[in-house]
Amino acid sequence: LFETLKRRFPVGALMTAGLVREGQKSSKPYDWFRNRAVFPSLNDSGGVVGFGARSLDGSEPKYLNSPESPVYQKSKTLYGLSWAKEAIRKEGHVVLMEGYLDVARALENGVQEVVATCGTALTAEHARLIRRFTEKVIVNSDQDDAGQNAARKSLDLLLEEGLKVHVVELPAGDDPDTFLKAQGGDAYRQRLADAPPAMEWLIRRSAAENDTKSPAGKGAYLNGLLPVLARIDNAVERMAWLPLIVERGALDEGATREELRRALASRATAVKNRVEAGPAIPPPAPQDRRLVPAE
Repeated sequence: LFETLKRRFPVGALMTAGLVREGQKSSKPYDWFRNRAVFPSLNDSGGVVGFGARSLDGSEPKYLNSPESPVYQKSKTLYGLSWAKEAIRKEGHVVLMEGYLDVARALENGVQEVVATCGTALTAEHARLIRRFTEKVIVNSDQDDAGQNAARKSLDLLLEEGLKVHVVELPAGDDPDTFLKAQGGDAYRQRLADAPPAMEWLIRRSAAENDTKSPAGKGAYLNGLLPVLARIDNAVERMAWLPLIVERGALDEGATREELRRALASRATAVKNRVEAGPAIPPPAPQDRRLVPAE
């Protein structure tokens, strides 16, 4: 790739784009994505801004991604969004996955309203980008511990942005790629239709992870739910979850209401402090060094 592109583009531009790197033992540039299946990352307008690459020979790391550049900010880019926009509007929701192959398998099976993060954790910018197209997000992470923990962390960001969030439940050990390959698009769409609201999913998860028969377990169970419950802006919706939380954890209702009141007060104080602190002064915008053919 380097031998081909250096005839048309300055080496510095290829470095900035992350297509080539300098060797550690020598300064000779080499292809960064060698021996990998390469997936172009597009912005929501359809322009190629970066790449993700999966190892073909089992070498580590399994995935390599383009570095940040003047045209590629991972925190603001969702893989597949340019293809999914119309389907998202039509279906009334977006399905948020973890990987490139998950998205590819979904498209292959006729599920088009799918996107994934580009080798990074979900960010507030991702959540705001999603809200431009829909208010409903169906999160489908891998079913292993890492995937479920990532799903849990993403809920805070999505709910903070005021999005309606549901969580897909797949058989243990599955991810979207393996499930779609084995069961097909119709079975997967049924899973999307059955996806419980985020709060219901969290209640079940927290109840399974904690011994709600012990005082300490009851506290841990509730503490796992309060941050998300406090992020639900609609008071009626928020209080509607309280009976289920109390029932599943065998909690005292009065004490639970008091803990929720404290969580809401703490959140209000944190929001107030952020507002009073004001926005951080952004750094100077980087010079837009686009790939320009060499003279």
